[in-house]
Amino acid sequence: MSFDNYSGLFQEIVDLVGRGGLRPKVPGWVSLAEAEAVMEIRDLREVRYKTTGNLVAGATELTLISGIHGIDLLQLDENPVRVVRSGSISQVVDRRALDSAAADAFPVVYAWTGSNTIELAPTPAAATPYTIYYTGAMGKVNETKYTSNILEEAPHYLMYAAAFHSAVYTRNAENEERFGKQRDRILGQYKKFLARSDKKTIQVGRHVTPPDYPQTTGSF
Repeated sequence: MSFDNYSGLFQEIVDLVGRGGLRPKVPGWVSLAEAEAVMEIRDLREVRYKTTGNLVAGATELTLISGIHGIDLLQLDENPVRVVRSGSISQVVDRRALDSAAADAFPVVYAWTGSNTIELAPTPAAATPYTIYYTGAMGKVNETKYTSNILEEAPHYLMYAAAFHSAVYTRNAENEERFGKQRDRILGQYKKFLARSDKKTIQVGRHVTPPDYPQTTGSF
């Protein structure tokens, strides 16, 4: 019973509940399970993600996904890894003018210009792979959006919590008790997991950044 995406979670819930006719209710139960976990665990109110992509040669601006609270680290995935530091828009303008003639320019500083846009300087002279580690509100799991921290780290919590709500809906007291106990047990384990000190940091190049960054695309 292993799954790491929404479709896998959905099917596990249907199989566990054993009633295919309840399939339209499953997304609502998953959303309710997520909301309950966020209420129980403060660490889930602002979570960490990573996005990878390629800077476009000659492009001065990078558009990020919406809903970002802040960037923890922006790195260029070269050898060696290059870290792009945060700065002011005046620093970006000054640096862009300084390196405008460079044939091998790569960004060294960025500045926010909107809720999800940043300006880079110098302007990248070639397509360059990058990784951004950032914080934001936890995204909702569904068939069109990315995974979430909960699905990455405690998928069986979502499965049993959704199954619990199915039992409440069908007034099945036996399953309500059984699935509720499993939900509570896994939620307790998840709280302990999030509190572990060895979960807080990993090494990214020469920089330390938290490890719990599920890969994501799209918007929150």
